[in-house]
Amino acid sequence: ANGSGKSTLLQAMRDGKDAGYPEQAKVRTGMVEHTLQGEDGSKPILDFVLGDPKLSHKSKEDVAEALRSVGFDDEKQQTPVGSLSGGWKMKLELARAMLIGADILLLDEPTNHLDGEGIAWLAEHLRRRGSAKDGGLVVITHDRWFLDAVCSRMWEVRGDGSGQVEGYEGGYAAYVLARAERQRTAAVAAEKRDNLLRKELAWLR
Repeated sequence: ANGSGKSTLLQAMRDGKDAGYPEQAKVRTGMVEHTLQGEDGSKPILDFVLGDPKLSHKSKEDVAEALRSVGFDDEKQQTPVGSLSGGWKMKLELARAMLIGADILLLDEPTNHLDGEGIAWLAEHLRRRGSAKDGGLVVITHDRWFLDAVCSRMWEVRGDGSGQVEGYEGGYAAYVLARAERQRTAAVAAEKRDNLLRKELAWLR
């Protein structure tokens, strides 16, 4: 649910807060958000990425190749950053995360600004990355098709103020079935507990 703390959890994973696992395990995370970080709208895309301090160790050809891999051909790389649509900005942030060499990609609502073709492209790109064992993926999205297409495990961040996160194996469809079964089991257990309480109260009286 909106407001339950999904983005906060993702940011904590990026920053290594609380348990600090990313720092302890030396895991590099790459966050792909809705907006470009450090955006200068007049810069050509290639120069914009080359100017990222985190990528100072990358050659121009490395950067150009990463941009090509997400759809920026050589001509498109000369386009001013400020002219990009939301979908292209997401692709640019994805390329930057790849160049950083992130072990885990963190994507916050990546399909929000994509059309159907763009969503299908992103799902296929992430599936190829996963099958090549290029690292893990954590994604927040309300796109049920996308979840089934790219995810092998679901986490439900409960919006009841408890701060609990419940895990389920499989994609969204499997999660819906497993959650329904969990709720049914909990209801049966609650009914048994209530029956026992009624018997105990009757005995006490």
